[in-house]
Amino acid sequence: MFFGNSRTNGVRSLTDEFGIKHDGGEKPGAKSNGPNVANFNRKGTAPNQRPQSGLALFTAANQLFETPAAAGGATRLEWEPPVRANLSGMSRAFTVFRQPHFSPYKVFLRRDLQLGVMLNPKVGSSAFRAVAIEGLRNGRAKPQLGPWWPISRKRRYTTAPPADYFHAFNHAENFDFRCFVRNPYARVLSAWNDKLVKGFHSPSYPRSMVKLVPRIRRFAAEAGLPGDSGDAPIPFPTFLSYVESQPEGKRNQHWDTQRSVLWPHLIPYRQVYHMETDFVSGMADTLALLGIPADWTREKLARPTNASGAITEPVYTPELAERVHALYTPDFEEFGYDTNSWQGL
Repeated sequence: MFFGNSRTNGVRSLTDEFGIKHDGGEKPGAKSNGPNVANFNRKGTAPNQRPQSGLALFTAANQLFETPAAAGGATRLEWEPPVRANLSGMSRAFTVFRQPHFSPYKVFLRRDLQLGVMLNPKVGSSAFRAVAIEGLRNGRAKPQLGPWWPISRKRRYTTAPPADYFHAFNHAENFDFRCFVRNPYARVLSAWNDKLVKGFHSPSYPRSMVKLVPRIRRFAAEAGLPGDSGDAPIPFPTFLSYVESQPEGKRNQHWDTQRSVLWPHLIPYRQVYHMETDFVSGMADTLALLGIPADWTREKLARPTNASGAITEPVYTPELAERVHALYTPDFEEFGYDTNSWQGL
């Protein structure tokens, strides 16, 4: 297992994440004696092979850490975050790669600047990508990955070479890691509104929801809850019941705990920006390190690029707020949000 697939909440290898077919040797997931890391150079490519074969290192890591429980999902244990102090050497990077929801697309790395930004779903991650890419293009910066990588040009700006992920997470204490967090009450409400309510009223649901919406409706039907038919959006209380039915680390990335997405137990963050108060200043300060003018970033963020749409009537009741607090207690405690901050949402 390697590189969590956030769209389906399963696990796939980096070769699948980039849409690349396995280029020879043992098939991913096959039994192996382990990766021959010595055969790869600093850029992650094997000698005398074409550049994209560097992904074989990630496939080898995939095989190294394949276990029946992880691969088959037979066990449904509560997710317990590992303790970084107990890790050393290469195990640090491998441990990060095995975390729920890990994907190279959700980690903006610049090894030359020793900068890392963990992108948190439903916390301005789309805005960060859009503004960063536009700013880099305005400055005539080149993408981090070359044109032979079979991913979009936009993603080549925000995706680092494979070897950089190993380096960054093995030496995380030397990197300026940053992240953005959000009030858990607002984040889960935004996820429901954006993915399920707006999706219902759109010509089609977002791609990440196409298979999930029927699953939630079946859950509603089996539990005798509203929302089992397709003639109305799934109600927020029913949605919460579905989230409650899954353990932390097994939920969709948009409404799993921020702890399971950002792994503060593994990443020694130097900056944690709260979306409610620090989003614009945090974005401006971070992108300025890339050479993007802070004033330009502030101006761009004054015009939101991915607003989820306004909710006209308050959704929360004391009972719903209590359920959300129980679901996201680790986030309230880790990131310092007030238990009563649901009022008015």
